[in-house]
Amino acid sequence: MRKISLYFTLMMVCISCSKFDTCVSGKIETLEIFDITESSAMSGGKITFKPRYNEAYVVDKGIIWSEREDDIIQGISGRCKINDASYSSKNYFECEMTDLKPMTTYYVRAFVVFLKNGEEITAYGDIRSFYLPAQVRFRKEKNYDHCLVMGIDSENDKELIYHDFGRASGISPYYEIPAGNHKPWYFDGEKYWYCLKPPSTYNFVVGRKYTVVCSDDGQYWTFYVTDDGLISKSDIAVKSSAPSKNNKSAKY
Repeated sequence: MRKISLYFTLMMVCISCSKFDTCVSGKIETLEIFDITESSAMSGGKITFKPRYNEAYVVDKGIIWSEREDDIIQGISGRCKINDASYSSKNYFECEMTDLKPMTTYYVRAFVVFLKNGEEITAYGDIRSFYLPAQVRFRKEKNYDHCLVMGIDSENDKELIYHDFGRASGISPYYEIPAGNHKPWYFDGEKYWYCLKPPSTYNFVVGRKYTVVCSDDGQYWTFYVTDDGLISKSDIAVKSSAPSKNNKSAKY
């Protein structure tokens, strides 16, 4: 039934856009997602249709988004609209998606409504998807014999990620993890230790990136977390797929 419904929807779109030289689905592009925060993100559209002799003009434009791709296709989703009663040169626009949930995949597409000969025709851009994680990396500043492995567990002790340095210093890539209160830890060759003050957790926020650092102050070694700011469009992270270590002892 869904395939039939989808076919019918697409057929109706192409019938309605037959008044243009090409199908209206090619009249607008969906922008990449950017400025991701704890509960919001930005996208928008680029209108590529150029009317001739004032044959058509834009009466509405914006983006739609949802957790379900089917909802995007059928237009049943959140909407951000930018009212514009004239086409002019405003062929690029941005719009904010709000009330987003962490660790959720969202689908988004831009839309624009043309008015031609008294008839409104809606064009849709391509569908893009995005995900709302936090990002974490590990930095070991010196060749310590302790702090051989660094990692993060969830509040209920489920292992999320880890990075094995051995005895060498270095810095890991960023890893994606669920947002929330999690426990950074290290392995000294014999035992696994939670290193922050009780309750040993740090609040990792959606849309932000962090570094867990193993260092020293010249007399004592230190272990702490830094907030590196918002995740940007250029930040590429490794998916959080850390396998469980065999014979792992309890962390202290």
